[in-house]
Amino acid sequence: MTTLYVDNIAPNLQSRVSVPGHVIQVVENVVSTAVSTSSTSYVSTGLSASITPTSTSSKILIVGTVTVRMPTGGNNYQHTIYRGATNLAPVATRGFIQVRDAGGSVSDGTFPVLYLDSPNTTSETTYTWYHKSEGGVACYFANDNSYANITLMEIAQ
Repeated sequence: MTTLYVDNIAPNLQSRVSVPGHVIQVVENVVSTAVSTSSTSYVSTGLSASITPTSTSSKILIVGTVTVRMPTGGNNYQHTIYRGATNLAPVATRGFIQVRDAGGSVSDGTFPVLYLDSPNTTSETTYTWYHKSEGGVACYFANDNSYANITLMEIAQ
């Protein structure tokens, strides 16, 4: 049996070791100021985060949480995430979150978003949270100055 003794181990900065399924990097952004919209088309909430993938094969796991409020008569309050100018929601018109009119009272709550994206790039990529009010009534993102966050995790493949 051989024994190896070392005083110091230094990383090889010329290469990157990527173990499939492991997180390579994490980026997060948080806002705590309420934003409202009465737009019936998706508009930015101002919450975004950017990440530069290390490989074109990497996936980006998008995790977000927001507290919202929709007053009576709002019909539907919808949320989605855009990568650049591309809406990532599987059903783009509905988004990832849809808060429905409670029929006589205010609808509010805290909602998550979880999505695994394949941007296929090593260029800086920006993900932005968008929202719209289907009924044209003012709806509130990060309601009562609570918080909303978006976290991006690069996952090695």
